[in-house]
Amino acid sequence: MSVMNNNLTNLFHKILSIFRHGIETGTDVSHYIDSIFLSQSLEELEAVLKDDDNCEREPLLELIFFPEEPFRLQIEPVLEAGVFVKADEIMLSKALNAENIFVPIRFPDGGKIEIAMTEEIAMRFVSRLNISHNMSDDLKEVIDGSLEEQLQYVIKVRLRNARLSYNDNNVRILSSLFEKFGLESEQISEYLEVILNIISEPYAEDDIRKILEKRKDFYFMALQKAELLEEQFSKNNMETLMVQGFRSPHIDRRKITRLITILERLMYVI
Repeated sequence: MSVMNNNLTNLFHKILSIFRHGIETGTDVSHYIDSIFLSQSLEELEAVLKDDDNCEREPLLELIFFPEEPFRLQIEPVLEAGVFVKADEIMLSKALNAENIFVPIRFPDGGKIEIAMTEEIAMRFVSRLNISHNMSDDLKEVIDGSLEEQLQYVIKVRLRNARLSYNDNNVRILSSLFEKFGLESEQISEYLEVILNIISEPYAEDDIRKILEKRKDFYFMALQKAELLEEQFSKNNMETLMVQGFRSPHIDRRKITRLITILERLMYVI
């Protein structure tokens, strides 16, 4: 049987400690319970989670044991301290399962249910942590030197979840982003979301500016089209226009305008 190295052992103990303390359910879990189970009591909900034949059990367990950002933020310092590979996921899952622990699940109303950690739950949970998605050392150095301390791990978690390829061009693009806008803590997440949506897809190295330009033009044309259609609706009978096939587009003007501004600033930096 393989033996866990020091980094994996530290990660194991960190996750085990969090599990033993318990998991706080988020809004997704609460909404799911409210919509599917309506007014079921805590005891009835616990019965569902312990019933292997109940069709609602697996979806609920998946939501409960989905690693949300607060969990990821707690383990990110341990993850960045080492280098992990895919095989570590199996070792970590088996080690967690071998502890035979019961994880306290706490609900917003103060209720608590304890769920036994199984190999299936452990494997699924660990696989979603993306522990083997190790960040580029160069990019990590830029983040540590450009962002406020409290924001550094938030960004690192976002990048780990993005499953991004750390090729030279992506590292250059992200480094430029953090170096230029790093101190704009309230806005950096917006910029990162936009650029990740672009560089997470295959692209030619010299095409990034063209892609940004095309995105900007697309949003600008969407605004113009919305304005034109809204003008037609204001001047003509709505029923007549609908018969003619016109439909009023649902466009968040503020959001689209903000995206255009972000794209313009990214074009300046990258």
